Amino acid sequence: MPRDDGQDVADARRGFLGTLEGGAVQGPRKRPARDMRPCAFLDAGTAPDSVNPGPWRQARLNAIHGLFEVVPGVCQVRGPDLANMTLVEGETGVILIDTLTSLETAEAVVDPADVASGKAPVIAPDRFLEEAVSENVAVGTAMLRRGHVQLGHVLRPGPPGRVDNGPGKATPMGAWALLAPNDLVRETGETRTIDGVRFEFQMAPDTGAPAEMHIWAPDLEVLNMAENACRNFHNLLPLRGAQVRNTLDWSGHINEAPAMWGDAAEGWSAGAAGPTGAMRGCASTWRSGATSAGSCMTRRCG
Repeated sequence: MPRDDGQDVADARRGFLGTLEGGAVQGPRKRPARDMRPCAFLDAGTAPDSVNPGPWRQARLNAIHGLFEVVPGVCQVRGPDLANMTLVEGETGVILIDTLTSLETAEAVVDPADVASGKAPVIAPDRFLEEAVSENVAVGTAMLRRGHVQLGHVLRPGPPGRVDNGPGKATPMGAWALLAPNDLVRETGETRTIDGVRFEFQMAPDTGAPAEMHIWAPDLEVLNMAENACRNFHNLLPLRGAQVRNTLDWSGHINEAPAMWGDAAEGWSAGAAGPTGAMRGCASTWRSGATSAGSCMTRRCG
């Protein structure tokens, strides 16, 4: 890890607007789907002997939760879920990028009636539905059980138990649902204008997810890199039984993004964890991620 000079904390707190009162989201069966209160043990600045200082530092950064402004007109919800939700202000409403992983955490910030009405397009990369069903439905039960081992769902939060999940604090224990997209992006360079806001897409399959894409908003100068260029590195060979990720393609897609838009990016957002590096000229951060992916590929094949 880079040295702890305080920049990580400054990046994680940048644009903070507020958070959920009490830090808890109510879930099914009268228990929280997500509760940040048990993470108070991370207030201790020094890692205990039972935890590596690197993961301890990452866990403390992930404990910074709430609503954050990326740039004017773009905000992000971090903390109540393993994923982040990015909210873009349109002319008449709000455009959502990543709808989180459980109904309860999503409904804490979005009215589901707005989605159920069918007024809004649901845009996804090509083969999203096929990949989501094959990975999370067809083998979902087995993956869920193995996920308990990988992510320590049943462990108590604390130094002797579950400290962090890497991308976030933990997977929320809420209800799941799958909404079929009604608009598919099939090629890099495709554009859409949604509620008055222009978007351009870069296809990035076989990276953090089998069906993935990066999203550029030129009017706002913001780039969303999904979970492909975060503060942490996504798992390549998931122990829960998901598909093995293609590290060579992953590094290629990360390198392609700054070549397309990196020098123009005023801000960027990620699908997990918080931001990293300076807002303008952050292409070096993405290229560092590509280098990591390439070196992982070398070690895996060596």
